[in-house]
Amino acid sequence: MKLNNRGYLLVEIIVASVLAMTIAYFLIDLTLNLKEKNDDIFVDTILTTDKVLITDQIMRDINKYKLTRINQSVDTPNIVDLTFSDITKRITIKNEDNKYTFQYGQIDETGAYTEGTFIKEFNSALDVADPIITTSCYHDNQFVSCNNSHDKGILKINIDAYTLYSDINYGIAIEIPYNTKELTIIAISPPDIFTPTITDITTDSFTIHAKANSKSPIKEYEYYVDDVLKCKTSSETCNVTGLEKNKTYTVYVKATNEYNLSTNSNKVNVTLEKTVSYLFYTSSRESSSGNYTAYMDIYRCNSDGSNCVDINNANGFANGVGGSFGPLIYATNNYFYYASAIENRNNTTTTMELYRCNKDGTSCSKVTNIVGFANSAGGSFAPSITANNNYLFYTTSKNDTAYMDVYRCNTDGSNCVDINNAYGFANGVGGSFGPLIYATNNYFYYASATVNSNNNNNTTTTMQLYKCNADGTSCSKITNIVGFANGPGGSFAPAIIANNNYLFYTTSKNDTAYMDIYRCNTDGSNCADINNAYGFANGVGGSFGPLIYATNNHFYYASATVNSNNNNNTTTTMQLYKCNADGTSCSKITNIVGFANGPGGSISPQIVANDEEIFYTTSRTSSSGNYTAHMNIYHRSVNANESTRIQTGYGFANGAGGSFGATLTISH
Repeated sequence: MKLNNRGYLLVEIIVASVLAMTIAYFLIDLTLNLKEKNDDIFVDTILTTDKVLITDQIMRDINKYKLTRINQSVDTPNIVDLTFSDITKRITIKNEDNKYTFQYGQIDETGAYTEGTFIKEFNSALDVADPIITTSCYHDNQFVSCNNSHDKGILKINIDAYTLYSDINYGIAIEIPYNTKELTIIAISPPDIFTPTITDITTDSFTIHAKANSKSPIKEYEYYVDDVLKCKTSSETCNVTGLEKNKTYTVYVKATNEYNLSTNSNKVNVTLEKTVSYLFYTSSRESSSGNYTAYMDIYRCNSDGSNCVDINNANGFANGVGGSFGPLIYATNNYFYYASAIENRNNTTTTMELYRCNKDGTSCSKVTNIVGFANSAGGSFAPSITANNNYLFYTTSKNDTAYMDVYRCNTDGSNCVDINNAYGFANGVGGSFGPLIYATNNYFYYASATVNSNNNNNTTTTMQLYKCNADGTSCSKITNIVGFANGPGGSFAPAIIANNNYLFYTTSKNDTAYMDIYRCNTDGSNCADINNAYGFANGVGGSFGPLIYATNNHFYYASATVNSNNNNNTTTTMQLYKCNADGTSCSKITNIVGFANGPGGSISPQIVANDEEIFYTTSRTSSSGNYTAHMNIYHRSVNANESTRIQTGYGFANGAGGSFGATLTISH
């Protein structure tokens, strides 16, 4: 074999190279094995240390204190409570994004950890299982099923934690001997909750009662009505208010114990009581001479118009020159209000006493005096009253003028405060109408006449319409609206009314008795002309405007018939219409008739309604065929085609042109 330049054979070189590579591989493999062994020892040391630290926290307390109770939830086994003589400590294994953390420490009465809690995050290499608590009893060195005759047992707290490559359990494995007569083992379960009971059902509220059985105290109850949370409290009762009348609601209760375990009750349906509504009307009292007078009786009827009874009396105002206004009545679902003129010898005072009564008109108490307006030319208008669920509003004259103060009171008549002023209209020939006020649960509206700057008298029929908060504050102008007045002293104001969704108003076309009906959103926005209607005015000062009324389901209006002979509204006949709640799709219900005499006195028909019934008045004919101040009161169900006469209300009319009719109001 050929030698190289150093004299070695080729085979010798090959053998030496193989030998060198073998020795190098052995040394590398030895190094790697030693590293892996060191790594295993290192990991095992860390995990074993973690295990010792965690176990030591528990065992230290077990050796120091007397363990009296074990609480563990079957639904949350990762939470275990150890109750010692006078403290409770909790074991919690938290799993957040597959990162396990061990917590152990004292808890307070709310179940929150106190200061000094031991927190240790398990090594990311561990696969951690939820805690398992088991108890076993033994007798004669044999494990048996536990019963009351055994006094020896073993409590085992196991939290398994393994690595992927090892069978070593790095978790917690604690065995605690105990005496069954001294240690209570409780498996905490979600509470058992009974179907809730409902009491104190009214037209807009009820009370929910909850009851639950639980091995641990109930921390809170959650009360749901139609899946809306109404109360969250530790109390076993919840009073729910502000509900919709006549509606059926679904109720259930969620109970949560101190371990945050919850159970929902069965659901129960609750139907609110039907609203007890009343119709009220006024009717003139007959004098000994057979004439009807400004002295009126107040009647209360059931909501269908039946069982009408005389509950009180009230006085209207009438002077010798044609000025007059009747007593005021206004009903809500909470109270009935009325105002009666203070009687003097000639009944010529515009001062009235305002009363607040129970919703059925009983137990009345005086709120205050309020004052209307009357001038020597025969112009006059009454003060006004309106109310919502929270406030009563009224207007009263300043110094017997057409300038009025607007007052707000609590609904019981207390704490009345002057919140604004408003102006009525009065010309020099007997035409007049007062400011307008109307309240809903969401807004308060008022309209005030514009003062003529030339002579500082309210001789213009233009009014500013305002929307305010429900308490009458923060008012903003919506628009101008216009009333009507002619030369002989006839006049009528525009009208405003509102339901939950819309505001409606009427306004004169070109200062005539022809009126446009507008519909707006309740906040006064998006006002649109939706219809027209006609008022009545004759040549001797008698007049009344078109009628509008709104419920949550319908809008009603009545429009005078135009006399075909001269195209003037000289007839007191009106057509009554029912529309959708937004004022569209109107259909005629019937004709209704007002009253007008020769000297200029006139009485408008009336309409009031709720979601179920509508009531209206129409003038009754005399034996001679003339319409009179005697008004028949009719009732019909909203969807019925026929009306039923329920009563007759008598109005007042004198020879000087003063007049006022029977008035209606209904709980709403």
